Amino acid sequence: MKKNTLFIFVILSIFASLIGTAAAPMAAPAKAKIEKVTLVQATFMEEKGMIFKFKVVGTFTEKELKGSLLVKGKSIKLRCRYNAGADIVQCTAPGGTATNFAGKSAVVSLNGFNFWVKVPSKKECPTCG
Repeated sequence: MKKNTLFIFVILSIFASLIGTAAAPMAAPAKAKIEKVTLVQATFMEEKGMIFKFKVVGTFTEKELKGSLLVKGKSIKLRCRYNAGADIVQCTAPGGTATNFAGKSAVVSLNGFNFWVKVPSKKECPTCG
């Protein structure tokens, strides 16, 4: 009888600890806190395509960076990378964007910070032949 009582007590203890662990609240990750963004450059590079460089002040991770280009009513998602040493975020547009929209006025955005730009073309790049 003592063995059965001890066995039931152990099973109930394990069950209670599992439920207590599953019910524990998860800490929410801190949201990106970007204080200031400055557009440094909008250019075309032969191997990479259209590039937008931003100087960024704040606390964030690369995953939290959201860049987009709005041109002629079309929103184009940008892929952004962060260089922590220089506090520079570099965003690239998908291939063909410069060809399709070169010379057009557009709005480039990084996490809600918006800038008017002229979409760079390959012809504006002196080393791109």
